[in-house]
Amino acid sequence: MEKTSKNERTILMATYQQWSQSYFTNLTPDQHNANNRWFKSIRDKLTDSGVLYVPILDKEFNKLGEEL
Repeated sequence: MEKTSKNERTILMATYQQWSQSYFTNLTPDQHNANNRWFKSIRDKLTDSGVLYVPILDKEFNKLGEEL
């Protein structure tokens, strides 16, 4: 299992909490919450070099949640 630094965990948490709000408008708080939980759960499974593709956005993200 790969370890992350405290700084990386802080970045990951901040990204997780606002990811949906950054890419989707007109969603309810519950919908944003569900999107954010989904994004975090999938991203947590990535390796350091892994990429998450989100088809509805046609965008890719790295393990830190950064758009590629």
